[in-house]
Amino acid sequence: MKKTMIPMALAVMTILAGCSTTKTVETPVVNQEPQNKSISNNIAVESDATYYTELNFKKGSSKLKDENYSALDDLVKKSMQSGTVDEIKIITWADQEYPNKKNKSLSDTQKKLADHRNERIKNYLKKTYPTLDITVYNMAKRPNVLQELFNTSDAKTKKSIESAGITFDKEHRVNYAKKESTSLVLSIIK
Repeated sequence: MKKTMIPMALAVMTILAGCSTTKTVETPVVNQEPQNKSISNNIAVESDATYYTELNFKKGSSKLKDENYSALDDLVKKSMQSGTVDEIKIITWADQEYPNKKNKSLSDTQKKLADHRNERIKNYLKKTYPTLDITVYNMAKRPNVLQELFNTSDAKTKKSIESAGITFDKEHRVNYAKKESTSLVLSIIK
């Protein structure tokens, strides 16, 4: 009886590991057709991340689903096994795309929604892994003039996200990834 349980347990563990949503950052391939996955990977590369996971939200909601908690745990555990986690970046969109240069920001409702999503993710990670250094980015607003002038972390990160190929609010371009209702959680290893 015990001899048959070991292979079965290994098979179950392999299947569960295959269901993981944490992705290892891969070097981008030149001329690769942009899609959501490759854009997320490009954003991770631009941020010097080792691992990333993407969380999806229902429209108008900041509630995390059970699979989101599992994905966050998987991200942190894989990161800690790879080395010392320097920083976790949480990049969150509202239910609309990143604002274009003309609009500068989305409505207050959209900005608050992205803030609430960031807060939920950050609170869970801080509660579960209190030593993590976590930075959040609200993709419902662009950096202001001073942030751009002093090239702050917010300005640098959002500029690199733009160059990775995201779609802008009211400017849905072909071959650019839509990220509304999404959070991208990146792990930077020392």
